[in-house]
Amino acid sequence: ERSLWVSQNPRIREGLVLVLGDGKGVEGEAAKVVRNCAANSPLAAEAWAKQPGLFEGFRHCFSASEHIKSCVLGAVYSLSRTEECARIMKEAKVQEYILDLTLKWKMAVDLTPEERDRFRATVACAGLAVLNLKAAAKELGPGGSHTATWPGLERRVILNIVRVVNAAIDGQPFAGVKFNEEAALHAVPVACSTPSHLSVLCEQGLVELLIALLKRFRAEDAMASSGSLDSIKSNGIQGGLPSIKAVHLAVDSLLSMCSNAKEVAEPVIQRMQDMGAKEVIVTVLDQVGRGSEGSAAKRPRILHSESQDHISDSAVKDLGADELRIATRQSAEQLLAHLNRKP
Repeated sequence: ERSLWVSQNPRIREGLVLVLGDGKGVEGEAAKVVRNCAANSPLAAEAWAKQPGLFEGFRHCFSASEHIKSCVLGAVYSLSRTEECARIMKEAKVQEYILDLTLKWKMAVDLTPEERDRFRATVACAGLAVLNLKAAAKELGPGGSHTATWPGLERRVILNIVRVVNAAIDGQPFAGVKFNEEAALHAVPVACSTPSHLSVLCEQGLVELLIALLKRFRAEDAMASSGSLDSIKSNGIQGGLPSIKAVHLAVDSLLSMCSNAKEVAEPVIQRMQDMGAKEVIVTVLDQVGRGSEGSAAKRPRILHSESQDHISDSAVKDLGADELRIATRQSAEQLLAHLNRKP
């Protein structure tokens, strides 16, 4: 795999860190190399995270242009999705020196529409990276030690995260970057476990987005029989078929919403019940229970060149399809128990 070959070459890594320190305007291209390699391979991500001087180089880029800073944040987010990288980044104080600074940025009033979207994507990547670092440190998520005390991300950051997730689920680029569904959803279960985020996530339609994604998984038999997406799109289901990983993350996100304190979770559960989520989850259980991923699992993995803007999935790690089906089934069963509860 090219991404792994590039990342395991010490001369390339050393040269790229030098560019980040004094790239004379091309630091953004160097950051894109890190971003794309990390997105394609967890092992590549770890090689970059362990490279001396990388995060110092990223910090140096914060005196450069907005475009370069946005490329750096894309690389930081890609790296944060691998647990070992998140641990290294936590030790390197990436949150304090890079992410927290980014989350304090305010949008200028004179930006073009393209610049506004780039700003939003940058802030979303910073927020998602913070969630990944906190989850890796066991501060958030199941058994998280700081879940009750952490105030959560600002409303505007959550809004931008939902924008990224929406674009990814629709299969559309956002700010010139096409986020893979798994990449965009990776930190969403953690976001949903934080009570202060729930009202904004629901207000922005995250529940509807996730259920729409699960409905596409339900439609895989139509895809297999027709050989195209025409019959699916004619029924109002947008986008391609989701992978089992995306389905797992969507189910986990809905489950995280339901697992909050009762007074916070009850309105969300009612919303899911009103939308017919129970029927959708029953069908997902049927799909994963049969042990068939359909054509979604057979999609070829595409390696994107460094010149393309694409953030793909590095979250699968060593979880195979069978393990993902089992994990998805377990989460779906727990979610169904919540949906079967009487108000």
